[in-house]
Amino acid sequence: MLARPAPRARHAAVLAAVTITLAACSDGPSEPAPSDRDVLGLVFAGTGAAPLMSGQPGITVRIDGAIACPAGGTLERTGTAHTERDGDVHATEWDFTVIHRECAMEGPFGRVVTDGTMHSEGSSRVVPPAQPGQWPQLLAFQAHQEGTMTSTFNGTTRTCSIDIVQTFEPDDEVMHISGTSCGRAFDVRVPYRR
Repeated sequence: MLARPAPRARHAAVLAAVTITLAACSDGPSEPAPSDRDVLGLVFAGTGAAPLMSGQPGITVRIDGAIACPAGGTLERTGTAHTERDGDVHATEWDFTVIHRECAMEGPFGRVVTDGTMHSEGSSRVVPPAQPGQWPQLLAFQAHQEGTMTSTFNGTTRTCSIDIVQTFEPDDEVMHISGTSCGRAFDVRVPYRR
């Protein structure tokens, strides 16, 4: 069985996904920029990879369920994940879809509601953390997410296509995130902090 991320991690992931979508779709620099931790939250929890990285070795798991968004609505995930173990290293491959259904988040920036579908496939190699709440030792991570998201923020509704590639660069301990969102290209490197 897959471990579920803590409620706080799920809420941070939703915020990160919404923040990145809004920042990429904004018309100017007035939108809030995501922090490094928000970006990593999106990478691991928002895409659903956090529970996959701690799956039971040697089995394929069907992912089928919904989690509540912090201010209403749901995130529904369907797909599969397979984890193998080699010593302390857990190697996971996944292929799943996340559907935002009026997924709402509130914060100092206001209220954001998202609807849409994102597809994610990828793989990771990690050494699980010794203590709950710690970051895993990341050895390799690559993922591709694509889909269409409609967001409503401050009375403005937009629909955007998103195509993101994430790759961990172990020599520099950096997550490289690139792609397009709402027709805008981006290419960032975010330090991975344990």
